Amino acid sequence: MLRIPISSEDIVIIERERYYHPQPHIMIRMHILALHHHGEIATRIAQLVGRTRRTVSDCLKAYRDGGLQAVYQYDKHKHESELEAYGELIEKEFEQRPPQSIKEACARITELTGHTRGKTQVSEFLKKKDFVVSRPVAFPAKPTRSPRKSSWKTR
Repeated sequence: MLRIPISSEDIVIIERERYYHPQPHIMIRMHILALHHHGEIATRIAQLVGRTRRTVSDCLKAYRDGGLQAVYQYDKHKHESELEAYGELIEKEFEQRPPQSIKEACARITELTGHTRGKTQVSEFLKKKDFVVSRPVAFPAKPTRSPRKSSWKTR
């Protein structure tokens, strides 16, 4: 079992942050550290906080290696689109010749980058870039005839 000494200054912070930190994942990490300080083993801590044993040991190792600053770091994996690498090229091209529809934008992005993406992905990518695709103007609808008025007159 991994036993890590926690300094008395950090204990004060941990005890406060385990209940009052605004981010839930940091609160859980603080709970892990507090329970570890009180002598609980990693398996029991994992049961109490509802996480895996590996999560508990990763948190303890982060504290051991970098202190509270390492525990506060949260690097959530965020998938980045392959189109991001071509962002400037696409933006420049679309500023010169704006696409008239998402379908056209998909085709032109495929020509420019060689990456085929669906309408939803292209639409989300363009929203991130604050680029608005102008929609084609539809022909006005045929005017509808007003219903005939009754020829009966009431007195």
